[in-house]
Amino acid sequence: MGIFRNRSEATAPRRPQPGVLAEGIQLRSAQNANTGFDILEQAINRQRPRHYADLPHLVACGHRWLAASPPPTNVMCFSDPSDDFVAVAAWQGDSDTDFGLFMVGAAGARRDLPIMAQWRAGDPTLAPVGTIPAKSIALTVPPVRPDFAEEIVRTAGFPVTPANVAAMRDIVIELLVIKAQEYISSQSRQLATDFAVRHRQSTDPQTILRDLGDWNGDVLPYIQDLPVRIRAIILRPEGHDNVAARMPRP
Repeated sequence: MGIFRNRSEATAPRRPQPGVLAEGIQLRSAQNANTGFDILEQAINRQRPRHYADLPHLVACGHRWLAASPPPTNVMCFSDPSDDFVAVAAWQGDSDTDFGLFMVGAAGARRDLPIMAQWRAGDPTLAPVGTIPAKSIALTVPPVRPDFAEEIVRTAGFPVTPANVAAMRDIVIELLVIKAQEYISSQSRQLATDFAVRHRQSTDPQTILRDLGDWNGDVLPYIQDLPVRIRAIILRPEGHDNVAARMPRP
């Protein structure tokens, strides 16, 4: 049996369906879900400080629960210090919380993940209690709140007027389209240009993200932090004057 033998169709490994995550690790903690996520955020930050002050490591994860078991109460995701994508689901109980760790790839989440040891160092009650079957959860595009642009205007200190909110929405759309072009141009510059032309006049960030995910589901792990990242870029102190120049104000 040679190293270079041809694999038959029956023995060749199947490529995982885009967005559907492999087997997960189930953990249980005496902490509530929010405290558990806070401890995990601190553990990640000790390994890799935030790139922007307003960009947390843990972000809300667009997802669809596929299993027959009860869905999680919350799902967050992050890139670990090795740049591996990790989704963390939480099931809040009366006196404890179950967490599920999921990763991209057929191998699934590993018990020897370095970040798991860091998380458990911050929460000694956290312990593995089992596994969660593969194909229990699938990624979707990240959620964007309806008041996304308005919240950025308010946080940046600009008057919350219809004109300022519309101007901020235009900035958000512009940055989203630029990022989408970067992803798509890796495969086709023409497709990237066509995508940009179709979406530059959009007023809905969620539509742009949905269409990007529809173009290629393989980007789903990499765009989960995109709305929060764009917000953080806009809110950088060094960029305030450039943003202010585009605000109509009262």
